[in-house]
Amino acid sequence: MLSCSLQIGWIYGSVTEDILTGFKMHCRGWRTIYCMPVRPAFKGSAPINLSDRLHQVLRWALGSVELFLSRNCPLWYGWGAGRFKLL
Repeated sequence: MLSCSLQIGWIYGSVTEDILTGFKMHCRGWRTIYCMPVRPAFKGSAPINLSDRLHQVLRWALGSVELFLSRNCPLWYGWGAGRFKLL
């Protein structure tokens, strides 16, 4: 019987869960690439006015500060623990 202890999926509990998920993936040895297909594969939505744009930037800033002040801070969780290279 095989047991698999890999956990794959989004890491929730953060305003910027995409940054936290990507960071933890890299710390666990995953490699990522930038995908730019000829035909657009994904549709997203962008803020259409200044108020929405400022709200989005504020969320990103708060999420980055939250990540820096959490136990998942790149300084000691990633680089300091040897899970992540400096560059």
